[in-house]
Amino acid sequence: MLLAIPVLLGTTFVIYLAVYALPGDPIRALFGPNQVISPSVERALRERFHLDDPLIVQYGHYLAGLARGDLGTSFSGRPVSEIIRAGWPVTFQLGITAWLMEAVLAILLGTLAGVRRGKAADYTVLAGTTLAMGIPFFVVAYVAQFVFGVQLGWFPVSGADAGWPVAYLLPGLVLALGVLPRAPG
Repeated sequence: MLLAIPVLLGTTFVIYLAVYALPGDPIRALFGPNQVISPSVERALRERFHLDDPLIVQYGHYLAGLARGDLGTSFSGRPVSEIIRAGWPVTFQLGITAWLMEAVLAILLGTLAGVRRGKAADYTVLAGTTLAMGIPFFVVAYVAQFVFGVQLGWFPVSGADAGWPVAYLLPGLVLALGVLPRAPG
């Protein structure tokens, strides 16, 4: 548990640094390229979001907010905790769907490989799980979305509007395939 602290600090700092290094002005981006911003509004926003402070001071404000349970506010003025809370039900349903698919696949494939030990089925399961470990999630997700969503039209391409289970089957399967080779057993 103690190792989680430096990992959390290091990860958040690297992400914070990457966002800080992005080109452009976040206040100008907020209003768009053709909008005229009054100097007083721009100054107030820079002060509110600590954009004129050095990077380490900005990061310190961010960490202080995290310590208070304040995840901050998006540039649109909506609290980040509210944005996360709004997405939580979909995330939970997707996680449960992926977990169930992974459990079923792990039991079926493990049983098949165990019953057919040393035969073609065993080697096929071994090759399939080894291949699944070697392909990054985003590649499997992109190919699955393109083939089964766009080309064949079997699943929705994005969003959860189709409801459970239809909208969750393809992303759940992709997530299950990513952890299946690491399943205990």
